[in-house]
Formats: sequence, structure tokens, C-alpha cells
Amino acid sequence: MAHRRKKAFSLVELVLALIIVGTLVVTFSGYAYIALKVAREKALQQELMNIRMSLEHYQLIYGELPVRLPELMNKSLTKRSSDGKIFYERFLEFNRINAAGQLLDPFMHPYRYDPQKGLIYSEVLGYERW
Repeated sequence: MAHRRKKAFSLVELVLALIIVGTLVVTFSGYAYIALKVAREKALQQELMNIRMSLEHYQLIYGELPVRLPELMNKSLTKRSSDGKIFYERFLEFNRINAAGQLLDPFMHPYRYDPQKGLIYSEVLGYERW
């Protein structure tokens, strides 16, 4: 009786496949990290612009800057449309807030705000001057 050998992958083939898959994972994870960092930078730029515009708008309406940033989310702006409808909107809508009530940037650090000068910036190293 002749024994038929089962067809299976050899140990060398399995190790080679694992090496190839590992190389691909390492390569693409590097690209994913870079893409995530670029996306966070763009989000930071956009959020800083939105907060600064909200601060200017607040100052135009109330004649002064808010003492703290959460005031932009708590105070509402009443607007009347051309057809007479009244809309209640906030100066700023924001999703990332820590337990202390501070607004968080895309890197999950609190924004820093100087109410005397009206300056807002991020604490993340390399982005403080944005």
C-alpha cells in the first residue's frame, strides 16, 4: 500500500509568508501614522481658525472678550432670518472637552487662551505659534 503524502505548506514557506506580511504591516503602519498626523494638523488649523473667528464675533456682540473659552459654547447668539424666524445658535460648537471644561485640540491637549490679548494656541510642541 502506497502512502500518499498530504500537500501542506512547509515551515520555510510559512516563515517566508509571515516575513512578507510583517514587512507590509510595518510599512503601511508608518504611512498610516503620517497620514493621521497630517489630518490632526489640518484639524488643528481649522479649529484654531474657527475659535478665533468665534472670539472676534463674541467681541463684536458683547464689546469684550470672554473670560474663558467655554463661554463661547454656553452663550447663544440670537439671529432673525429674513422671513422673521428666530434662530438660537452658539458662538462655538465643540466636541472634545475634558473634565475641567477645557476645549481639547486634535492631539487631546487643552487649548490655552489669554483673555487679555484674545490669543488662543495649542500646547503641542511644534504647534505653539500657530
